[in-house]
Amino acid sequence: MSAGWGAAGGAIRERRRCGYDGTSARVRGFAASATTGDDDARDDVKKMANVSFDSNKVNTGDSRAEEDANDRAILRERVLRAALRRVNEHGWTDAAIDAALRDLNLSPAMRSCVRGDESMKGKSSNLAGELVGYYEEELDAAFQASVVAESDALKGMNSKERMKWLIQKRVEMLAPKLETWPRALVTLASSPYYAAATFRRRAALADFIAEAA
Repeated sequence: MSAGWGAAGGAIRERRRCGYDGTSARVRGFAASATTGDDDARDDVKKMANVSFDSNKVNTGDSRAEEDANDRAILRERVLRAALRRVNEHGWTDAAIDAALRDLNLSPAMRSCVRGDESMKGKSSNLAGELVGYYEEELDAAFQASVVAESDALKGMNSKERMKWLIQKRVEMLAPKLETWPRALVTLASSPYYAAATFRRRAALADFIAEAA
């Protein structure tokens, strides 16, 4: 069981690497600039993506690329967190993401920031799967944190009791969205990309539970 705690800590640290609470003034400035119009927003995105590969500025270019990636991750998290608050109204749909952009005073051109996998851009306009996947990742991270926090109590249980506690705890976390969750699963299954990502998350979660039990 002890191996599970190390894995949990590493997963949580990685998941929180670009957390919402770390929003920088630079990101706020970038987000604000996107509200000036679609053309301006696209120009800002292009500027952020430009990385110099001048032989005398390789280190600067690498640093800028890393900063840009972190900024995009933070902005993505802001939008998806806001979208989750709109799920009860709009369901697990692109409409929830559009509503989140309006709530944050961001241009509709910023929808692209929600897509976590750059290689998927242009292949599908459906972003609802990103929202569902993000919610599952948040639940998994919270679940792992709760298991680590209850490690002493869990060590006092036998294997059967630990397994029961782990499964029950994870299922309980779905309670706030349980009524709409069947639709969320349909959204994931409707795309081979999101279905594959879901399978990987399920496998990682099963491995974590097996180690913790």
